[in-house]
Amino acid sequence: MQQVHKFVNPVENIFKKLSKHLEWKRFFVHDLPLVKGVCEDIREISFKNQLNKSQIKAILDIKNTSAESFQHIVNYTQIENTSDNDPSSTSEKSSSILPLREESGDTMRGESEDTIPIFR
Repeated sequence: MQQVHKFVNPVENIFKKLSKHLEWKRFFVHDLPLVKGVCEDIREISFKNQLNKSQIKAILDIKNTSAESFQHIVNYTQIENTSDNDPSSTSEKSSSILPLREESGDTMRGESEDTIPIFR
């Protein structure tokens, strides 16, 4: 038990200094498994698009249930990121397509069940 306290106190101090309040136990239980348990391609999509936990879980569910829908997300994020970096890009996005980070996790799941296209 003494060994645990040796590590807990420094971790608690780090979390207390964060600008956004976050308890280390909640991070350990809820966020760390998501960060560690997600494959590289989903992690890359989530970082590039600044996705929240619900959106990441939805994409993970989509990848596990529909390879076609997941590939559409990958292709869409590549197009979105290319056109964001290159305003003179010839690929035009429809004005009805929302950026991935603006879609809720439930919306992503529902639209993937309807298959392609994922975004309205």
